[in-house]
Amino acid sequence: PAVQAYLCCVSVMDAQVGRVLSALEKSAHAKNTIVVLFSDHGFHLGEKQRWAKQSLWETSTQVPMIFSIPGGLRGRKCSRPVELIQVFPTRVELCGSRKRKGLGGVSLKALLDDSHKARSRPALTPYKRNNHHVRQTRWR
Repeated sequence: PAVQAYLCCVSVMDAQVGRVLSALEKSAHAKNTIVVLFSDHGFHLGEKQRWAKQSLWETSTQVPMIFSIPGGLRGRKCSRPVELIQVFPTRVELCGSRKRKGLGGVSLKALLDDSHKARSRPALTPYKRNNHHVRQTRWR
């Protein structure tokens, strides 16, 4: 029953995102609204006899992240590892807002402009004390 309820929740949320995007498309704001969609990593659902994803396994450190920018590239996929902490600095740059000092993360605008652009910065996922997952394009 727990897996069924979890999958139902995912299905309901997917439908709600569709409703929001449909309403946006019909509105006067569709041409000037940036949409950023991301999620958590979900649950293991029994994988390796674990339920929650509280680990540094590869599937526990990856989440979907989608940017939709008016006039931006469409249908591009970027396989470069990034971090969720980079969503806000990206939004700041895309909106032309003034950068705030002390923010963590860096803008992903360069990758949104060119999904094949080289990136020297790895993605870092901390977990509990002194445990980290470091991911680059080829190496973990």
